Amino acid sequence: MHPLKSVNFFDFCQVFSSNLVRLEGVIPSSLGQLKNLKQLLLGSNQLTGSIPKELGLLNKSIIFDFKENQLTGEIPKELGNLSALRQLDITANQLIGNIPMEL
Repeated sequence: MHPLKSVNFFDFCQVFSSNLVRLEGVIPSSLGQLKNLKQLLLGSNQLTGSIPKELGLLNKSIIFDFKENQLTGEIPKELGNLSALRQLDITANQLIGNIPMEL
């Protein structure tokens, strides 16, 4: 077996950027499996649905950019588990409710 076939490159992903590429649909909850992710940049797309609570598992993340989408629902309280998080941009969406105290 080739040594690279046993490597999951998503285990090494630190930045996921798709700003301004007109992504549509929901944010996949499976992004919560990218344990080494430091930046999730999904701003200025056409994403719908809610912010997955599974993103609260990304404890190395420092930047989440979800601005200028069509996200709905409440901000998951699980994002409060992200002790390294320094920037959360959720402007220009249709989110409701209060910012969780955990943040």
